[in-house]
Amino acid sequence: MENTTLKHVDHDEHEEEIPDSFCCCVCLDLFYKPIVLSCGYMCCFWCIHKSMSGVRESKCPTCRHQYYHFPTVCQLLHFLLLKLYPVAYNRRTNQTLALH
Repeated sequence: MENTTLKHVDHDEHEEEIPDSFCCCVCLDLFYKPIVLSCGYMCCFWCIHKSMSGVRESKCPTCRHQYYHFPTVCQLLHFLLLKLYPVAYNRRTNQTLALH
């Protein structure tokens, strides 16, 4: 059965409930620029980018399955999350822009 735990995000007087299925396994926050690896697991683009190795094969942070391609953003999921969770997604945009 799918994990249905909800994460409450309360910023700027808006509260959004985000299911665990939309949270990154690396940063534990709403997916930002979500990517889907060949093993089927999803992460934020920047979380995967930071964990990639230029020396040896890169591995999924969840199942350790190797992947050999540079992951691209899943546009459908990106726009779905932006529509469902606009406050949290905009917060993630601002956080990411501040870091990069």
